[in-house]
Amino acid sequence: MGAPPSTCGAIHRRATPWRLLPTAPEGHVVIVHPDVAKTGGPAAVRAARVVQRIRFEARANADARERFAPRYLTNTLRNVSAIVAGRDVRALANAYAGVPAIVAGAGPSLDRAMGDAGAWRDRALVIACDTAFRPLLHAGVTPHLVVGVDPGESNARHFQWLPALGDTWLVSESALDRRATRLFD
Repeated sequence: MGAPPSTCGAIHRRATPWRLLPTAPEGHVVIVHPDVAKTGGPAAVRAARVVQRIRFEARANADARERFAPRYLTNTLRNVSAIVAGRDVRALANAYAGVPAIVAGAGPSLDRAMGDAGAWRDRALVIACDTAFRPLLHAGVTPHLVVGVDPGESNARHFQWLPALGDTWLVSESALDRRATRLFD
């Protein structure tokens, strides 16, 4: 189920280079050697664009941390009892080794694919993102795992008024809205 840890680490580092910058990326100055500026051509332009993107992502993430910090803290405190009673996600490591996985995300293809996922539930690990969870349940597909990471109140609506979920485990960050996590107590 997934790539080997070394590959995952490489993918993670490539996917989040903004983590290399502190919370004030605008304080960084990019210096380009004059020879590169003159002769760098398209490669220098691409490199400059990459640096711009990294700085933008660092700033956006710093802004999000500042804006959502109170919600993260409040939600985490509301989830303390569930966190203490819950299991560490590392318990899933190698739990499904050799088992095919179906990852269901919300989108136009979900309606067409739901019937297939139901047929595979006993032969594959079915993982739903929070926004695909309700449509899958209504189609008679009970995922083994549902993943929730958005701590917003509007996202918690995906978890409200659902049937008993005895066969589904929640994998989430600690700051998920309590209205979502309480279903899995």
